Order: sequence, then C-alpha cells, then structure tokens
Amino acid sequence: MKKIGILVFSILALALTSLYAQNINVRGTITDATDGSPLPGATITDKATNKTVITDVDGRYSISVPANANLKVQFMGMVSKEFNVGGKTEHNISMQPDSHILDEVVVTSGYGVTQRGTFTGAASVIKSDKLQIPVTSFDKALQGNASGVLSVSNSGQPGAGQSVTIRGIGSIQAGTTPLYIVDGIPIATGNYGNMVQTAATESSDNMNALSSLNPNDIASVTVLKDASATSIYGSRASNGVILITTKRGAEGKTQFDLKMSYGFSNRTTKNFETLGKDAYINYMTDALVNAGYSAATVDVNGVAVNRNIVNTFPVRNANKDFYNFKWSDYAYKNNAPTYTVDFSVNGGSEKTKFYTSLSYLGQDGIVTKTALNRYTGRVNVDHTVND
Repeated sequence: MKKIGILVFSILALALTSLYAQNINVRGTITDATDGSPLPGATITDKATNKTVITDVDGRYSISVPANANLKVQFMGMVSKEFNVGGKTEHNISMQPDSHILDEVVVTSGYGVTQRGTFTGAASVIKSDKLQIPVTSFDKALQGNASGVLSVSNSGQPGAGQSVTIRGIGSIQAGTTPLYIVDGIPIATGNYGNMVQTAATESSDNMNALSSLNPNDIASVTVLKDASATSIYGSRASNGVILITTKRGAEGKTQFDLKMSYGFSNRTTKNFETLGKDAYINYMTDALVNAGYSAATVDVNGVAVNRNIVNTFPVRNANKDFYNFKWSDYAYKNNAPTYTVDFSVNGGSEKTKFYTSLSYLGQDGIVTKTALNRYTGRVNVDHTVND
C-alpha cells in the first residue's frame, strides 16, 4: 500500500512539473495607482528569458510565458514591480509614482534645462498668477514679486515705460535696462518716444514697447540676476535677463476662458494751491518781459494785461473772466476708467496642441486727453511631426 502511495505522488509531481513547464498566455492591465489611469508604453519582461512586451494605449498587455515565470513591470516615473505568474492567466498591476527620480529644474533659454541643485546662478521665478492684475504692461507687476528687482514708473501716462533695474545700477553712463527674452527671442524695449500722435489725443505719446505684450498670455517670468547670465547671452545681459514664457496648449478637451475686469484711477491730491488772478497776471507779465516779449498790454475787465498772456488762453474772449477758472478741474479727470477683456482657447491632441488668445485693454489717464487702447492677439501651435 505504501508503494502505491509513493507511485501516485510521483505521477502527480511529474504532471505538475509538466504543467508548469508549458507556456501560458498571461494578460492584464497596468494602471497608475494614484488615479487608476492606464499606462501605455509600460514594459513587461520575463526575467528568465528577457522576453518583453509593451502595453497598448489602454494599458493592456498579453505575454506567453511559463506558468511559474517571474515578470518585471517598468514604466518611466513609476516604481518597478515584480510578480510571479503562479499559473494564473490574469494579472492587473497598479504602479506607484517614483518621487525619488523627480527633481526641480530651472529652464534657462540658451542653456536648456538644468537641475535646481546644479544651477549656480541667481534666478527668481514669477508665476502667471502674480501677473494677473490690471496693468498696461507686465513690467509694472514685477515690483515686489522678485528679490533684487526694482520697477519704478517713470510717468503716470497710460502705457508709459517702467525703469527696471536688477541688483542696482551697474553703470554711470550706459543704460540699466535688462535684456528681455520672449520664448527664446530677444525683443525691443524702451519707449516709442514721440512717435505716436493722433487727432484723438492731440499730443505725442511715449509708448512702452512692453505694453504690446498681454500679461494674461504669460505663463511665467524668470529673472536671471547675476554674472552667469552673461555666459549665456553675452554683454547684452550685463544688466540682467528677464525670460518670458508664454502660455501654450495642453492635450485634452478644448477649454474656453473669458476674463473681464473694470477699475478706475483718481488723483491722490485734488487741491493744488494756485495763484490768484492779480498775482498770476503780475507774475506772467514780469516773466514775459524778462524773456524779451513785447510789453504791450490790452484791457481785460479793467485790468491791463500783457497781450501775450491773453493769446495763451484757450478762451479768447476779453469779456469773460477766465482768469478765475479752476484749471485743475479741466486738466484732470475724476474716476478715469480701466477695463480689460481677455478671451483664450486652448487644447489639442497628442500630436497637436494650440493656444489662441484675443485681448482688449482700455485705460484713460487722469490727465485730459491721455489714454491707451491696446488690441492684442496671440497664437501658439505645437505639432509633433514624428518621433
């Protein structure tokens, strides 16, 4: 009886060994453990034979291996996983992100991508949410958002340029303006001095070149502040570099964004001390005579007034007492409005991504007949032709 038991056990062992020696078709799905999404492109390898298959777009795989094979699953950015088939034909694997391989990087146009730990220069990064304020140009939003950067307004006129210095003034006679790079391309800066004159304004405007860039289109701003910037861009970077990265499309459903804002500006000081009528007439008469103008006078409401003074007034009516006008009320506005409208569309597929925006900004200055009207549009398209 004992011999019969040993014989039966031997037959079962041989049958089991034969079963495990045969290949079976193992299938399943590889997913991300954080959100359950499939992982296309994950590799499943038989450690004994190095036979490898890759998951499809839905994270599914199928591999023919021995019933007792040890398989290894790998995917970039995920912790590798190993398991024994154990004679089962279906294995669904969830993979955890590998946080140890991720490191903060600094993108420097001209050098590419550098790990934060190995980047020796001084740089400050300003995200787009810090720039979403109603200003005519993004350089006005730099103040207080980056250490070592001073941005001061040169004028209250809408669209006027800013004086931006990085880590102080580095030259006595040369300029102090940093180099501006938008998506890898240097752009012109400064004022379009006295080049814009329209019948509506009846005055020459100093327009800031950077005011043509819509702050809502900016994804981030990186300020390079030390001498390492000159190794990338040469002597033009001696005053520092401001790298501007605009928004780009993202794969997924098309998104529509509409933003509108309204505000107003007022004078901080509304009452100025001015000369009275008689004091003004005497002051201007002396000034004109000292400057060599004719001393001839005309009678205005019983007062002898220098003819040149009368000719300078916009109201040329000798019978009207326009000397007592409060000129500051006519020169300045109350509640000068500022309004913006931003509309953008972004989205795309795996190969083609797009970002399109249209924007309008209207700002009235607190001084009469000063204003800025800006219309901007931007299209960013990224298309992958092949691998």
